[in-house]
Amino acid sequence: MDVITDNLELWTSTVREKKASGRGSGGKRELYGVKKLRELILDLAIRGLLVEQSAIDGCAEDLVRESQIEKKKLFEDGEIKKQKEFPPISADEKRYAVPENWSWVRFSDIAISRLGKMLDKAKNKGEECVYLRNTNVQWHQFELDDLKTMKIPPEEQQEFILTKGDLLICEGGEPGRCAIWNEESTGPMYFQKALHRARTLAGNLPEFLQMCLTADARSGVLEEYFSGSTIKHLVGNKLNIYTIPLPPLAEQKRIVAKVDELMALCDQLEQQTEDQIATHETLVTTLLDALTSATNDAAQFQQAWQKLESNFDLLFTTESSIDHLKQAILQLAVMGKLVPQDPEDEPASELLKLINSEKETLIEKGKIKKQKELKLPPVNEQPYVPPEGWEWCSFGTCVTLKSGTAFPKEKELEKGKYPFCKVGDMNLVENTEELVTSTRFINPSENDVAQLIPKNSIAFPKRGGAIATNKKRYIFQSIFVDLNIMTVTPYSLVSLEWTRVWLDTIDLASLNSGTSVPQINNKDIDLLPFPLPPLNEQHRIVAKVSQILTLCGRLHNRLASAQATQITLTDSIVTSATQESKES
Repeated sequence: MDVITDNLELWTSTVREKKASGRGSGGKRELYGVKKLRELILDLAIRGLLVEQSAIDGCAEDLVRESQIEKKKLFEDGEIKKQKEFPPISADEKRYAVPENWSWVRFSDIAISRLGKMLDKAKNKGEECVYLRNTNVQWHQFELDDLKTMKIPPEEQQEFILTKGDLLICEGGEPGRCAIWNEESTGPMYFQKALHRARTLAGNLPEFLQMCLTADARSGVLEEYFSGSTIKHLVGNKLNIYTIPLPPLAEQKRIVAKVDELMALCDQLEQQTEDQIATHETLVTTLLDALTSATNDAAQFQQAWQKLESNFDLLFTTESSIDHLKQAILQLAVMGKLVPQDPEDEPASELLKLINSEKETLIEKGKIKKQKELKLPPVNEQPYVPPEGWEWCSFGTCVTLKSGTAFPKEKELEKGKYPFCKVGDMNLVENTEELVTSTRFINPSENDVAQLIPKNSIAFPKRGGAIATNKKRYIFQSIFVDLNIMTVTPYSLVSLEWTRVWLDTIDLASLNSGTSVPQINNKDIDLLPFPLPPLNEQHRIVAKVSQILTLCGRLHNRLASAQATQITLTDSIVTSATQESKES
């Protein structure tokens, strides 16, 4: 159809980003245009709008009559039980108009279905037989890497064996998910009670039934036949009364062939889009890597920057590329490449002396404990040569690290004086950048106050899978945090924002020293090489980073707006195509 070929660029360019929350986090993309094209193809197919009708095809009513004759013979031969009679199809069950030689039928009118063998290790007897579970059946394919066996007596094996062309339908899990069994290389295969096996009558194509189930599952129609409130099931009686539009057999064959052809086109478009995205990502990564690797060659750095600048509008057009840009900017910032150095700035070597004096004062006042001396990283462990006036030092030299505390459950309140933040609270909308609230609060005793995290700190997960999310949050008020969070408090002569810029270049997962449970200990982060610029330069860098990240935010917003427009246009074309074809 013209609607498919005339909009190829739209199908391939409409991509929806699924981005996790948090600064610098990654995301997943969905090839939304191709997905909607697949749905459109199936929708047109089952409505009779994909191929032409032909008078010589006969009518679907003939297939229904032949199915009834075949079903009666199977019953008389003892191969099936007497089938339940269902009421005629009401007008409401005919969801849309179909061609004149089609008929609305119930699933049981053209197929015999049954559930598989009950798995009961205590009662099952006989030979060990390989069988399919719900998880083995995916949409239009089977996953056969993890097959199980159960005992089935020889006299029951014929009842539960699969033959070529059987349609397997999930009863639970994702009800309606289905695939056609054509695997002949596996040997005899059986099926468990979590699956329906449907065998068509009168030569009706299982591929067409599969199309109907797929389209109706994606549109939500199939949910009308589900049972259960929380856990959904497609039980046998509901499957049997499920209504589908049935074309004559010759047209079924033409439809199946056409759908196969168009789905192959979708596969090609999908691969083409993925290849284009991969090529674009490689180009972005290559250019940004060239920029960040040109650490000591000013001419090389300038050349890499000019390449990036001259192609800016072409390069940063996806969520991934903008995120790469943000990480490159942060990396340039901590390398001293983002702003020029000022020879009038007091060097960081003097700053370190002042920091040591501040520590000694805090130790004398009992505010902090005397710290074990942290040696400067060896030259061969320094990631790059810092600019003139900078110093490498161990991170723990410039900050204090503190882990959270645990409180008895009775002290955790719904309201209280201080928030008691847990890792999950980092996901609250109010806490996207700064920890300002929590789900629990503490009214501390006099002894508890010592465990407060001071304002002007940074928090991040230190235990569990959340480490891999790389969440970092500012703390601008005194709060409590739990044992799964670590906090960093810079000394007064180290900029909090500079510390955050550097932390945003650190992959927390790489610091994991746990075995079964991911864990970051003080020693894992204390000795990290930390680049310390002069204090004035810290402020200049932070201002520049803020300016560029604001630009990145605008790029994100512009991209999101463009994607939303494309998605709306795609949805509109799909809706219009169905409606116009229906009216014609």
